[in-house]
Amino acid sequence: MQIKSIEIEGMWSYRDPQQVVIDGHPLVVGVGENGAGKSALLVAAVVAAFYAKFPTKTVQESITTDVPQGRVSVEFEVNDTLYRVSRTFTRKGSGSAQVLVADPSTRSGWRGVTEKGVKEVDEYIVGLLGMDYQTATMTWIAEQGTYGKFAESLPSKRFELLSQIFGLDIYTPKAKAAKAAADAAAILVATVDGKLAELSGTMDAADGQQFDLDGMTDKQLSKNLSDANDDVDRYTQQAAELNATDPARQTVEARQAYELVRNDRVAKLTAATQQVERAELAIGQAKNRAAATRAAAEARFTRDLAEASTRAERIREQATTQRRAAAEQKLKIASAERDLPTFVDEVTASRETADDARRSADAAFQKAADLRGAVAQLRAESATAKAAVADAEARISLLEKSAADTDHAECFTCGQHLSASDAAALIELQRDAIASLKQKMLDLRDSGMKTNAAAEAADAERAAHLQAAKAADVEADRISTAMASLHALIGSKEQADAAEQAAAEAFQQSSKDEDAWRRQAADAHSTQIAAADADEQATVDAAETELSSARAVAAETAEPTAKETHLLEDLRAAEALVAGEASGYNERRIELERLRSEARRLVTVYSAEEHRRTEAALLRADQEDRLAALRVEKADAQREILINMTLMKAFSPAGIPAMILNTVVEQLNETVNSSLERLSNGELKVELRTSRENTNGTPDNKISVYVETPTGVRAYETLSGGQRFRVNVAIRVGLLESISRGTGTPIRSFILDEGWGTLDEKGVMSTIGTLFRLSEEMNVITVSHIDSVRDAFPARVEVVMDGGTSVAQLVA
Repeated sequence: MQIKSIEIEGMWSYRDPQQVVIDGHPLVVGVGENGAGKSALLVAAVVAAFYAKFPTKTVQESITTDVPQGRVSVEFEVNDTLYRVSRTFTRKGSGSAQVLVADPSTRSGWRGVTEKGVKEVDEYIVGLLGMDYQTATMTWIAEQGTYGKFAESLPSKRFELLSQIFGLDIYTPKAKAAKAAADAAAILVATVDGKLAELSGTMDAADGQQFDLDGMTDKQLSKNLSDANDDVDRYTQQAAELNATDPARQTVEARQAYELVRNDRVAKLTAATQQVERAELAIGQAKNRAAATRAAAEARFTRDLAEASTRAERIREQATTQRRAAAEQKLKIASAERDLPTFVDEVTASRETADDARRSADAAFQKAADLRGAVAQLRAESATAKAAVADAEARISLLEKSAADTDHAECFTCGQHLSASDAAALIELQRDAIASLKQKMLDLRDSGMKTNAAAEAADAERAAHLQAAKAADVEADRISTAMASLHALIGSKEQADAAEQAAAEAFQQSSKDEDAWRRQAADAHSTQIAAADADEQATVDAAETELSSARAVAAETAEPTAKETHLLEDLRAAEALVAGEASGYNERRIELERLRSEARRLVTVYSAEEHRRTEAALLRADQEDRLAALRVEKADAQREILINMTLMKAFSPAGIPAMILNTVVEQLNETVNSSLERLSNGELKVELRTSRENTNGTPDNKISVYVETPTGVRAYETLSGGQRFRVNVAIRVGLLESISRGTGTPIRSFILDEGWGTLDEKGVMSTIGTLFRLSEEMNVITVSHIDSVRDAFPARVEVVMDGGTSVAQLVA
């Protein structure tokens, strides 16, 4: 993946849209005053576009003040395919996002590969790049203050970071799941132990219980129960034979025969009466229902007629409105046709103004360059004069010293003896030369200041011309946008004519539709009335037939029949005979009932005992089965504990992850040192060492960083700033290459946000060299406010605040 361009609007200090195209520039530095928006454009916008992460706590804090929404967009290339990821962030809601791929066959040149869903875009980007935000900030994105995120972490934290990057953290939930399963199995073992103890106690208590018939064998119990049942049957038979001779029995049979006939007649009379009432009610309900249906049909007919008129009137109003809108549209089209030539002239004039301003800016730039060359020349002349002054002062000092030590002086050029007067004259000549040179230096300084001021004025003139060119371009773009609107408006002329024609046709059709709707309403009304009449007639006819039949049955069953009268006379004769025949019958019946009751009691007692013994045997067998099942369940749970404790150890950081990480670290050492050899010209070599256990055998998952330098092997923490920087960049590049091998997506962009301020001058120069070498493999983007860094880079993005918004420009 290689970044081609970055676009931002409404985010941080970028109120207006800004775009920088860095394609073709392998080494770019963002420069500008603090707070101008360097990091926001070159770092934060990239992170927000790819991963929707922000340097602020909330997205709302990142959106420009008083702006409803912000937008970022990054164009990038993956395996020779050009993509664009765009995200829009709002103050409320989740915003929108989309990934597009370059497609020349479309009008816009882009084709969407995702819908406008944030979650879908997040997943697509991670899949396309082969890494999430956490991995990106460990490799190709060095956010401010975190360029040494891996090496400067604690050794145990380094282990966690590599585990996350290479997906080894998937074993953490597995270890937790194994521990939870082992804990659950341990709880199950304790629960089963409790159940075993409780069941054993219950069985022991049951074995100690005593019952009244414990001395009776099962065989004796079975015989006694059979004898008691035989006694119940014998006493029941004797009672039945006695009842057959009961004087009152004939009376009971006569009453039953009479009541059977009478009840049948009364039931038929009651049913017929109820049927008469139902038929009369059905007739009344049918008439009421028909009347209600006719009323509803009339109301519906009235509403349908009114609705037909209303719908037709609404269509006519819409047609009138449409005709009026079409006429207004045609007026606007005519006005657009008149205004279009003027807009064309204005665009041409604005473009010419912009071109003139840019040519003036180029001239001012050349003028400033010439003036700065003159300033450099003046500084060189001043330095020459200053050296001549120093030389003259040295000669005077030599003459004065030689005259003081001897009675004569020595010439400073040939070494011959000079008289005192000659030496004094020569000293005076040198002093005159010094005065002349110093005056020349003052004149050169004044000329330099004036020339430098002129150069700064030329710079200001250039900036003013560039601003004027930008304003002219903006005005031309605005007019071009307006022209596009005019073209679109003129192109809608046929649509306006068609709309006007359609409105006229709709107006005429509304009257025809109204007549049709009225006919439909009349037909529906006639159908409803006819259906109501037919339903009423059918219901009344059926009810009257039922009413006639029910009245005939009621008349037939109103009086007792001859059979009923005869049975009543037989009942009264039987009651008269019962009064004198009840002597010893009751005493014999009572005795038989007592004997049968005693026999039944014995049957109950013996049956209960037999049932108890059967239930006790079944319960004992069930308890034995439960004991066996609990013992099996306990053994299974103990095996589950052993299995899950083994899995928990295997899935823990000291288990499988550490084994895999050992192999990863070996490969990582190779890729890191391959990169570090290029970045440090072979001066440094890194060794990442892993440790998994302390001397006492407890887990101690750590990764230590050692560096072989020209002075010997040293811990990372003891390196100089420049050395640490190169090591950190190498680790990031090594991680990047290791991950890219697995994903098949090489990352060819590297972003470094600040980090220069902590380096001394030597460290700065070393870091610049490192990034230059790194740019031979990928495009490097960094941000700095240090002048030496800015001047060292071949391309820079200059960011300034202008009118309340950040403005960015690529200078190469």
